[in-house]
Amino acid sequence: WLTYPYKQENGHLRLNFIMLDGEDFLNDKVYQKFSTVLLVGANLAMKETRGYMFRQLDLNGQVKIKKYDNIFDYSKQTRAYILKDTPDITSISKKEYIEYLSRDLEKILLNNNRQTLILFNSLEIIESVYPKLVKKIGSKREILAQGITGSVEKIKKRFMLGEGKILLGAGAFWEGIDLPENNLEMVIVTRLPFQSPDTVLNKARYRKLEKKGINSFYNLALPEAILRLQQGWGRLIRTPKDKGIFVLLDSRIANKNYGEKFISSFPDGVNLKSLKIDDLLKEITSFFDE
Repeated sequence: WLTYPYKQENGHLRLNFIMLDGEDFLNDKVYQKFSTVLLVGANLAMKETRGYMFRQLDLNGQVKIKKYDNIFDYSKQTRAYILKDTPDITSISKKEYIEYLSRDLEKILLNNNRQTLILFNSLEIIESVYPKLVKKIGSKREILAQGITGSVEKIKKRFMLGEGKILLGAGAFWEGIDLPENNLEMVIVTRLPFQSPDTVLNKARYRKLEKKGINSFYNLALPEAILRLQQGWGRLIRTPKDKGIFVLLDSRIANKNYGEKFISSFPDGVNLKSLKIDDLLKEITSFFDE
């Protein structure tokens, strides 16, 4: 398919292509060349997404799984919350969503001065929320925003200088960044990280599964969102000395049938607590005062 980056001054037409699935590619072209293959990952064998991962990696029933104990004491090092008094974000307008999101983020961020990473599903939403937060709290705390205040690497380095900074990130900030100890004390996920079903690629991927009689939501969209949420969660606790709070501003995890799969994907010791905004603010203060 063809894409054109309209927002770039020197943009050019780009031809994109991708394999929709491996179709035994790894088995035929990679695994066969080795006597033993070792795959290592934090979420490889997570029961909520195991079927999806095995299909993506061309793994069959002969796989041996070894799971190691976690070195973190999540019950002491973390608190995890779901904001319960949120609107149904799938039934409100984009403008209403931006207003709600900005309002609740403002309340949380004014309540404390902790190093905070706020994860979004798109840069477009960051562009809408950023000026509202700057207007309300920019004089009190420095706010860094992906795609606005600098490159990923630049704002990451700035964020690591500490002093209660706030970072609004998408894409790259969900995974692969290491911010141990006081470099990161709170992670806020603005929305369950489902991919947009309307992109050219996802339409093709979902359609291919549906033609085989496979439910594309439960076998592709949902497991990918669960993995993404766990990647976001994984930014918070990086060492046994870390201490932090995780907040999800999307009550669908508590209200939808599929929500239990998200909840059960969290590691042992993590108890997701559903609270209204005022109670959440009190809990955040209490945890960091311990």
